[in-house]
Amino acid sequence: MLLERALREDHPAQSAEGRARLAAATELLPAVVDAAEKIERAQRIPDDLLSALGEARLFGIFLPEELGGGRVDWISFHRIVEAMAWADGSVGWCLVQQNGVGQYAAWLELETARSLFAAEPTSNLVGTPVVGGTARPVEGGYLVNGRWTYLSGIGHATGAGLAAHLLDSETGEPVRRADGSLDVVRVLVPRAEYRVVAGSWDVVGLLGTMSGDAELRDVFVPDARTYRAEEPRRLAPARTFAGAGLAGGPGLALVALGRAERAFDEFLRLAPTRAKREFVLEEPTRMLGDRPVVQARLAVVLARIMAVREWLYAVIERQQRATAGEASADPELEAAQMQLVRVHAAQEARDCAQAVFDLAGTAAIRSGHPIERAVRDLLTACAHIFLAEPQYEVVGRWIVGRKAERGGLPDAGRLIP
Repeated sequence: MLLERALREDHPAQSAEGRARLAAATELLPAVVDAAEKIERAQRIPDDLLSALGEARLFGIFLPEELGGGRVDWISFHRIVEAMAWADGSVGWCLVQQNGVGQYAAWLELETARSLFAAEPTSNLVGTPVVGGTARPVEGGYLVNGRWTYLSGIGHATGAGLAAHLLDSETGEPVRRADGSLDVVRVLVPRAEYRVVAGSWDVVGLLGTMSGDAELRDVFVPDARTYRAEEPRRLAPARTFAGAGLAGGPGLALVALGRAERAFDEFLRLAPTRAKREFVLEEPTRMLGDRPVVQARLAVVLARIMAVREWLYAVIERQQRATAGEASADPELEAAQMQLVRVHAAQEARDCAQAVFDLAGTAAIRSGHPIERAVRDLLTACAHIFLAEPQYEVVGRWIVGRKAERGGLPDAGRLIP
């Protein structure tokens, strides 16, 4: 089984704390698998599982150091994500997104950050950098209005970090920066201050993420719970990936990979027990695993999954070493590497899960079957802006764009660490 193989791996770059958190996550996998149907039906992580995740310290991993973050290495974190996504795609997805939002805390004063992000082990905020509303200055803070979309985990989150266009306090018109762009202020609001819009997450897969909408109407947000991204951080930030946070890094690609691995493992359980009638009447009925065409195609699927997995972790390791000063850093190259491997891994994961689904035939077509659910989750995941196929164009532009700068194309091999 791919999951069992992954959990047996040990990497020299893993920290003791990272190994401990991974071990705690591994113990929770049976509970996550058992809760998968409930998670999908309720469109949220249930309270008992949320508490277990909090007790295992799987939230707040990338909070500022003053709040206990920054102790888990990147390889361990992404193995946690991969394992959790194997068990349930929505849980893995939310761990990436909500640990990423924890990085917002670095712009706040310590006690304000603690009250929002670390009051309880289950404290977790949703967030988005996409502007969805306005913030008008009033005495002591801002009056915020708007509707924000695609807030993964909003069904169980304890708060939200949102971006709003700054309005002039007198005219109510949008304020522009010196370069002409619209000024943006980030606001952090506890759960009681926004409304979750019912029915705003009616989708194919990753149902349990409840990546729906939140609405604020004339909500007062004090200055202490606001910041601008261009301002200096007040707390020691956790290290992030070149040119992106956790969502823009490999995290979501590891969710996709975990779902493909689950589909593969489920097929291996199915193959020795499920008979498939041959279309050629003279041929006897055989088990799925006994058919040469199935064996060959399954080997190709395995090769594709293992190839992108090795590439993903090679990029993660290299960037971890570069950030720690153990390897030379080229931020532009590292961002291109991350973008390329992220989208390619997700696209490969989706195609591999679909291939397994096709091999399983009618065994996997019923709603809720683990293979069927994995395919739906991957269809939804690959629609995300960071995992969608147009991301290839961005890397392609980076490659050919070097022609004018250096008089020739860059060495494409540099994209492979």
